[in-house]
Amino acid sequence: MVRPETPGPEDGNRTTANRWGKILSSLGARVRQMQEWDGDGADLLIALHAVKSHASVRRFHDAHPGAPIVLCGTGTDLYLPRDDEDEALAHESLELATRIVVLQPLAVEALPPGHRHKARVILQSFPRSRRGTPKPSDVFLVVLLANVRPVKDPLLAVDACELLPATSRIHVIHAGSPIDGELAALLQERARSNPRFETRGGLPHGEALDLLASSHLLLSTSRQEGGANVLSEALASGVPVVATSIPGSLGILGGGYPALFPPGDAPALANLLVRCEEDSDFYGELLLRCDRLSEQLDPQRELDSWASLLEELGIPG
Repeated sequence: MVRPETPGPEDGNRTTANRWGKILSSLGARVRQMQEWDGDGADLLIALHAVKSHASVRRFHDAHPGAPIVLCGTGTDLYLPRDDEDEALAHESLELATRIVVLQPLAVEALPPGHRHKARVILQSFPRSRRGTPKPSDVFLVVLLANVRPVKDPLLAVDACELLPATSRIHVIHAGSPIDGELAALLQERARSNPRFETRGGLPHGEALDLLASSHLLLSTSRQEGGANVLSEALASGVPVVATSIPGSLGILGGGYPALFPPGDAPALANLLVRCEEDSDFYGELLLRCDRLSEQLDPQRELDSWASLLEELGIPG
């Protein structure tokens, strides 16, 4: 399994790859993870990210032309604009892939029409083990778990905090590794002048999950996502989600989900956060919706999806 490396203790690709590795091992596979294919023989290559894993996809195909390749569209390779060179790399990866795994149904539509027949949707699962975690009573705690890079737009949360009424008890905690150093420095500077917002840098996955479970809301300010792990983690933990109305969120939460806002719109976000804090009926509706949505995130369903895909590819389990 090939995944691109990202600095910091945790990132979405690493979390996805580690979970898939455990699933595949439980199905009888011997899984090796690496940043680039090392040239050793294998019955199957799973590659995360059509552009960043292109070299491994190309070399594996040339060395083992009859062996299947499963390409996972992680988000930035599906939705963000690409220059001509990256476009060519992504196109060739899609061409060489036997199957394309996407993380939510709307991602299929982001694929070129000629490759959509290869797509298989595998929702990212998470156990419902942190439900019932006590919440703070002195603040309405909102958590933003995202590495610091422009596509995640963490400054939007600070902008929204500055628009909250003085009577609000909302407090936003951000955790994520400083992938973009300049943006991280600006985020720290803005946090020092805003008592409602704090940023804690990168946290180990377990600590981030504990923070999430103790919150009243998960906030996602991303401009694009393929299908964020953290949404599944929030739903399974019983934490309602406020998110940008992008395909990566809509594909998981559904088009009728009531706590979505336009990307980059700080006033809309501020109004939505205040509504979650002050309108108990609205917040209760979010709790019920997220509880129903969490049913589709059962780890057994994800395992069954991978078992079906391996069978489809003729890989013995």
